[in-house]
Amino acid sequence: MGHQYEYIKHPYTDTIEYYYNANGHDTLYTHVRYWEACCFHDESLEEMETRRRTYEYDENGYLARQTEYESNMKEFIYSESGILLIEAEYKWNESLWKWEGVHKWEDDFDSYDLLKRHSEFDWDTNSLSWLIRLRDIYHYSKHTIIVGNAPIQEKQSIQLYPNPSAGWIRIELTEQIDFRAEIYSVTGQKVYTRSIKNGSASLNLSGLAPGSYFLILITDNIRNSYHILIK
Repeated sequence: MGHQYEYIKHPYTDTIEYYYNANGHDTLYTHVRYWEACCFHDESLEEMETRRRTYEYDENGYLARQTEYESNMKEFIYSESGILLIEAEYKWNESLWKWEGVHKWEDDFDSYDLLKRHSEFDWDTNSLSWLIRLRDIYHYSKHTIIVGNAPIQEKQSIQLYPNPSAGWIRIELTEQIDFRAEIYSVTGQKVYTRSIKNGSASLNLSGLAPGSYFLILITDNIRNSYHILIK
């Protein structure tokens, strides 16, 4: 006659650790869960479940790779000015023992950082390569509301972070001047506006839907445009 065992999970203990690099960026996140399991024969077993996430950065300090232990991975590529150009997602294939693609998108911009082309790709398991499934082309004219009638000149020296953002974006100009921030959707609709004093502010954009937007900073008669991404 066989034996039937019943395992009873007792309250568990979570241990979470964070590791940072010299610049204060996350480099490693670990989450370990411990509990006790007992059967009718009063045998004691310790079980453990682990989550591990690592972060890697490029030479400019931008997040280049985020890896979830044997689960999924994301890679990011930026322009020289810090605009996110490519984001690719991969999943771990246990049977092949390697990463394989899931989804990727790429953005191209003109000299004013206005979006020219947005492309999305899916992973083809037969060819083991990316196959394009969507491509949007954007055209602008002098009448486009994003560009406006004011001349676009050399950009102000600013800090704009984090980008991509989960909802909050910090703007800091090197000069403590007053300016106006306007945000437009890729279709040209104004979705946010705010007047800012003394060259710096934090913008709460949590009300915007995830996607690509254009941030226009207006000082006197000069407009500078920046591409931002809300996650």
